[in-house]
Amino acid sequence: MMTKTQRRGLLGGLEAVLLVLYGAPQFILPSYVVQDVELFRFTCSTVVSALAFVTTSNAGVVSFLHCMLHIYTTLCLDDTNPSLASTSVFVARVFSFERMLSTALFPRMSYEARLRDNQIKLEAFFRLHDPSRVAEAETLLLEFLGNESLLFVQLRQKYAPSTAQKKAAATVRYTAAFTVSSPIITHDTTVGHVVLESAKSPLKP
Repeated sequence: MMTKTQRRGLLGGLEAVLLVLYGAPQFILPSYVVQDVELFRFTCSTVVSALAFVTTSNAGVVSFLHCMLHIYTTLCLDDTNPSLASTSVFVARVFSFERMLSTALFPRMSYEARLRDNQIKLEAFFRLHDPSRVAEAETLLLEFLGNESLLFVQLRQKYAPSTAQKKAAATVRYTAAFTVSSPIITHDTTVGHVVLESAKSPLKP
């Protein structure tokens, strides 16, 4: 299974490839695919914008800005005669497209979603270690607002010793239950032969 770091690396590579395709499709793709550069860019912008809105609700501003820049380029600028204005607008369009890509591929969790996710994790933690405190999960998270990681560290430190003791006790009980008498080999130097002695089982008095 892909790790979080590998997944982020893969998405970062995909973001770079799509950004290059958006910026200079006429130099990368065949001419029959990119018959109109601006139409190709508009199609890419539409797909990425829709994906961004599906993954998060924070894509509205950057998508609107990118759309306005595209409309301004189509209606007001002449691609046949590049100027400082057209170059500046193109750079702004590429930057806004990158922001949309980043929002779509690496969506940020809202405060409510993050709180709900942490509450689910904390309730699961209490069900495992201290079921009587499950109802305290939301209150604790509100008290540690912005420092949720500190709360989880403190709880792990608090419950880790008891968990280790329980595991150790279970190991001792398991060992005691399945220990049987085993022969111990000793060497009798006076007689010159091997003598077998039976070890006393912990289950016997």
